[in-house]
Amino acid sequence: MQDTFHQKLSSIVKILKSSPGSVTVQNIQRLSNIHKFETFIETINDKVKRLSIAGKILVMDIDFIELPSKNKDQTRFELNDVRLILANNNNSFKYVNTENGENILKNCLLNYPDLSKFDETLETLSIFDQVSHDDFDLFDYYMKIYDAFHQIPEFDVKMNTNDKFTIIVQDMFEVSLVNDERLNLSRIEYNGEWNDKKQKINDVGLQVKFIGDVSIAITKNILLQNDLIFDDSKKKKLFDSNEVFKSKKNSNLTFQGFQFLESEVLLISEVFSNDLPSLMKVLVELHKFSKLERFIEQLKQNFTLIDKFADLENEDVRLNDFLNGESIDEIEVEHHFITMSLKQQQIELKSDDSEYNFTIDTSIQHKLDEGLEKLKGILEK
Repeated sequence: MQDTFHQKLSSIVKILKSSPGSVTVQNIQRLSNIHKFETFIETINDKVKRLSIAGKILVMDIDFIELPSKNKDQTRFELNDVRLILANNNNSFKYVNTENGENILKNCLLNYPDLSKFDETLETLSIFDQVSHDDFDLFDYYMKIYDAFHQIPEFDVKMNTNDKFTIIVQDMFEVSLVNDERLNLSRIEYNGEWNDKKQKINDVGLQVKFIGDVSIAITKNILLQNDLIFDDSKKKKLFDSNEVFKSKKNSNLTFQGFQFLESEVLLISEVFSNDLPSLMKVLVELHKFSKLERFIEQLKQNFTLIDKFADLENEDVRLNDFLNGESIDEIEVEHHFITMSLKQQQIELKSDDSEYNFTIDTSIQHKLDEGLEKLKGILEK
């Protein structure tokens, strides 16, 4: 019965939120109430009024000048300022875009034709406000997530871009705190080393969406070993061992790939996690896999898929010429066959030519980059 009630209530809230309405005082109050905030209005001076949105921890003050309106039930206004104040005096929490320093709360009310963006912002702030407790402050933890990602040297990290309370990593991953009954967020913080505070918040966790509605390949084991939750996925083969490719630039260069990973590869578009260190490990792997996948796709574009049996016809011609007494110098062509084996911590390349015979360490980002660049240079000759 409780589940049914919860589902019905969620449906009602979804319907109410599906039409956030135009930017008016009354619509802001309505949305605030849906997200469990209280609102009240006070007069600051003869021109400026203040709409305050209050929760357990936060107070958002929206200062505005009322505009003339034919509809008395909907008050339009000229925005003066928006401020966020936390009762716990947490001054570290930022509600500005780290790229341009703009106030995202103000932007949500100024730069959009309706309240849909402001509604998203209220929903996130409601999670921070309603589920935080004395031992686990999500306003503070949001900033700690941002700081922790800076510990990965190769990652570029931004916060609150696109007027949303999200953390953007490498312009690829959008990290946010979400309400999800499958999740139980652990308070694990980084202060030179990871420190598990042994505190949890139920029904809240970390979500990562891949920017641009893309899917990224990764081994299933990496996800499972780090206890990540993933919904939609499909199997992916980076290489099919039955496929042989011939270079478009150099017809005497043939290539075949093999996939020897510890588990099947999945294409996923988002993941969920209960703890930050595990999520960060997986993002590092996703970042490497995305580079590898992109490289393989580019590689295949520069090579032509051939029928490895039918294509031997050319070899028969050269053999007949040899048997008919043609000069070996005239018919001999240096041909290179390369195999590329994907393994868990390395890419192994083998060939009869030592130039093509080497191993790429995939466990470290810069070594993967250097190895792929070397291979690219060799194959593009």
